[in-house]
Amino acid sequence: MKSKYIKFIKKTLLVFPLGLVLSILISLTLFEGMISSIIFAALFSFIIIFNNWFEYEKFENLEKFDFLESQHSITLESNAENWSVLNRVLDLQITKVKSISKTGTFKKVIIEQKFIDSILYLIKEKDNIEIRIRKKYLNFIPDMARNYKIIKKLTKEIKITTANNVYN
Repeated sequence: MKSKYIKFIKKTLLVFPLGLVLSILISLTLFEGMISSIIFAALFSFIIIFNNWFEYEKFENLEKFDFLESQHSITLESNAENWSVLNRVLDLQITKVKSISKTGTFKKVIIEQKFIDSILYLIKEKDNIEIRIRKKYLNFIPDMARNYKIIKKLTKEIKITTANNVYN
């Protein structure tokens, strides 16, 4: 639980500059009323991260490193059945999907979302299939667990071998 609080504080500090820039843009002054801009930025970042906290808490088996992240990665056993199930689920289009790149062992897909689209990678190797998902922009801001939900929908019919740490 301690690591969740530390991650909460780190994410709040990462979002703080966005709130500060937003506050300065709204007031159109750089130094006048700087204290109110700082208070606005602190509240803005706290509310965004705190709101995301509850979305991530809904998942019982969520790993600590996936908490408050928008990038997730899961490794599956590499076999023809798992690969075909993943491709079939993507073809059913769980959401609006644009296929960018596709080969026999690699698939890159853009998943359209309300604000910032996500990029999904399916990488088939000899021993495993790796599923990676991340936001197209602003990866450091949590995404209300949307990307985690997408991975869960994809792997609903497949037994997951391991969950990986957030990748870069």
